[in-house]
Order: sequence, then C-alpha cells, then structure tokens
Amino acid sequence: MKLELDPEAYAGWFERLKGYVGEVVAADVLARQGYQVELADVPNQPGWDLLVEGQPFNVKITDDPDQILEHFAEYPDIPVITSPEVAAELPPELQDHVLALEGLEADQIAELTQETLDGVEGLDIGPSFPVVPAALSALREIQHLALGQTDLGTSLRSAALDIAGTGIGGWVGAKVGAAVGTAILPGLGTVIGALLAGLAGSMVGRAITNDIKLAALRKALEEYQEQYARFHKTATEEHNILVAKVVRTIDIHRAELLAEIQAIRRRHEEAARQARNRFWDVAQDLGKRLPELLLRAEAELAEEQQRVLAELPRSPVWRRILWPSADDLRYRAVELWFTRQRQELRRMASEFSKNLDKLTPEGMLAEVRKCLSGKIFDSAALKEAVDRVVSEYNATRARIALERRLAVQEVRAAVGKRAAELHRYTAEQVKTLTQRVRPLAEALRPYREKVEAEAAKLGYQLK
Repeated sequence: MKLELDPEAYAGWFERLKGYVGEVVAADVLARQGYQVELADVPNQPGWDLLVEGQPFNVKITDDPDQILEHFAEYPDIPVITSPEVAAELPPELQDHVLALEGLEADQIAELTQETLDGVEGLDIGPSFPVVPAALSALREIQHLALGQTDLGTSLRSAALDIAGTGIGGWVGAKVGAAVGTAILPGLGTVIGALLAGLAGSMVGRAITNDIKLAALRKALEEYQEQYARFHKTATEEHNILVAKVVRTIDIHRAELLAEIQAIRRRHEEAARQARNRFWDVAQDLGKRLPELLLRAEAELAEEQQRVLAELPRSPVWRRILWPSADDLRYRAVELWFTRQRQELRRMASEFSKNLDKLTPEGMLAEVRKCLSGKIFDSAALKEAVDRVVSEYNATRARIALERRLAVQEVRAAVGKRAAELHRYTAEQVKTLTQRVRPLAEALRPYREKVEAEAAKLGYQLK
C-alpha cells in the first residue's frame, strides 16, 4: 500500500500503531486467562496502557531492553508486560516487576500490524483515503472481538461505517474545499482549501456515521428508560402503600403497648402500696403503744434495780459517809447507772408522746432503734414490739423490690412481644411487596439486556 508520508514519519507512525496492536494482543491473552482487563481510555496515557485487576501495566513491544529500563527510571512502581525473550535480558532485581507473555515478540506484532494495514489496502480507495483512521478502526474492532464485547457482523459494520464516514466525508470536503480555494486564490488557495475542508469533512462524516452506529443503542436506551419509568412509578406507589400500612400498624401497637404498660405499673404499684400500708399499720400501732412500753420498761428496770442493789454488800451509813469502801463505791455506781437508764426511758416516753404525729413510720422506727441502741436492759414486751416492726419493715422493702422487678420483667416481655409482632407483620408486607414488584422487574430485564447488548457491540461496558 502507498501512504502519503515520508519514510521517517511512516516509521514513527508504524511504531505507534504496532504498540497499540501489542496492547490489544496483551489484553486478549490476559482476558483469555481469566483476568479482568481494561485498556486506557486514551492512546497516550502516561505511564501505563492496561489495567489488570485494577493494577496498571505498561506494554512494551520491543527488542531493546533499554526501553524498559527507561520506563522503570521514570515509573518505578508500574510493572511492564513484554515478550519472554526481552524479559530474560533484564536485571534480576526487575524480574518481579515484569510479566512475560507469549505472542508479544516485536517481529510478530509488526507482522500482525502489517497484515491489518494490508487488509485495509485491499479496499477500493483513492490516493487521499484516510488509512490511519481505517487501520485504527480495524484494530479497535479486533480488540472488541478479542475481549468478547461484540460479534463479527457488528464489528464489520462499525468498521465500515468509520471508514465510510471519515473517508467519504474527507474526500467530499477536500473536493469542495479545493474548488472554493481555487476560486479565491489559485494554487495556494487550492491546497489550503482542500486541507481545511477535508479535515472538516472527515469530522462531519465521522459524526454522521457515529450517529448511525449509536441509533440502535439510543433506541434500546429510550425503550428501557420508558419501561423503567413505569416500573419506578408502580414500585414507588406500592412502597408508599406498604409504608403507610406499617406506620398505621405501629401507631396502633404503640397505643396498645402504652396502655398495657400503664396497667402493669398500676397493678404492681397497688401491690407495693398494700405492703407499705401493712407496715404503716404495724408502725402506727407501735407508735401508739411506745410511750406505755417505755414506761413499762422503766418500771421493770426499777424492779431490776432493787433486786441487783439488794444483793450488793454495803457499809454502815457513817462509814459510807466518812470512809466509803470499795463495795460502797460499786453500789453507788450501779445505782447511778440504773437511775440514768430509767431517766432516759422516761425522757423517751415523753418525747415520743409529743412527736409521734410528726414522724413517718420509717423515721419513728429509726428513732426507736437509735434510742434503744446500746441499752443493756431487757424488756420482753418492748423488744417484741420493736422486732415486729423491724420484721414488717424488711418484708415491705423486699416486697416493693419484688414488685419493681416483676413490673420491669412484664414490661420487657410486653415490648418484646409487640416488637416480634411488628417484625413479622413488616416482613410479611415486604414479602408481599416483593411478590408484586418482582414481575415488573422481570419484565424490565429484557430491555436492560438489550441496552447492554447494543452497548457491548460498540465496545462499551455498562456498569
């Protein structure tokens, strides 16, 4: 084939084209091995050409290891894909950063590139035919076929549309531009007009053919969007109905639960109040009898005083006055202790008589226990009365604590039961919604698959 390029420019262009073919071949090999491969969006992506499982790689189609060393000097963190022969010539420290693939030898890639160009040359084209766009279009379709993104018929159709759009548009544009340029400025105007109008014609022609290729995708997308809008509307309406029903049910359960909790609270508060009332009755009975019991204890203590003092030895009166003996001192100390204890009992009886109405049952019990603390006299009646109140007090506290625990347990059980009922109800409603919406989603699937298929034919991957 003949290209309108000088030898040096053609060599540079051919090397770039060969590198692009090498990227396609490497992507095909890795894809067939089961890797997820993506090519760079632009041909001149700095540093890397492929993403393999998300890891960037640079593809080097060369016989010269120095090119790979130059890459690592600039991009030390980006590994390289190349042929096994070139990889073997690299230093040992770089072996872990190189992936060797069969089929990437420079001469094989050059041969494949030339075959692609020869295929384009077989077309009936004029001297101004855009060989470069045609070759790139063919290579792009080879890439889509290798990655399983399109079929042969669609690939040929796309390539033909690219060639027709760019070539015919450029040819027509060049002709018109040359005519206009000649009319304005023969000679130089002819050349400039042909170049500028040819470029514009290629762009317009390519845009038209792109529009033709995208027509099926646009139609499939419009149909999908129309069906999705219907699906979304129906699904939203069903969802709103479900939410309204669940919220209404929650409100009903909340009101019933609050009423149930109030009933539980009142029942256990009543039991605790009855226990407290029993304690109050016993405590008030003690309060009424306490002055009498204290005076009775004082009388018993007086009798005990007489008995104890009668058993203690004493000196005659004159000796007790002039030279009291140890027995006399002991007698006096015992007599003084009994006197003070009896005085304390009389004082307590008087104080409780005055302040009985001012004390709560708990306060009265605390005062009694405080006053009797440390006293060594023994009054069976007083002790029995106080022990009864203490016992009733402890029983009341235990009963109140029990009622509180029972109330908490019953409230938790009621809340758990309601929560389980609401969970079951919500699950049933969600299941019903799913059953209603699933057929709609299934009906939408063919439209989505059609969009994906049309996009895949053009080499697009929808995510």
